Amino acid sequence: MEKPVVASNVGAVSEVVMHGQTGLLVPPRDPDAMAEQILLLMKDRDFGRRLAKSGRRLVEERYSLATMLDRVEALYTGVLAELLVCASLLDWWLEIGAAI
Repeated sequence: MEKPVVASNVGAVSEVVMHGQTGLLVPPRDPDAMAEQILLLMKDRDFGRRLAKSGRRLVEERYSLATMLDRVEALYTGVLAELLVCASLLDWWLEIGAAI
């Protein structure tokens, strides 16, 4: 189910809701701007449908289960690689210390 989004432009919201592309953004704590954008969507239903489709497509591409699992795996692989480098450096340092 696709729905157009009107959101406050706070935090990382703008990474998903791109004004005029995947939804509509309003300044924080601005109920008049929020109401204005909601009324715009009520008047222009086609625009709302386009925003909803684009938003859904973006979320499916960036945040699907497969994509998120790939990102987590890449994160863990990177962390483990760094730990292996650190362990190798520690071993090297201990060998030098023992030789001195």
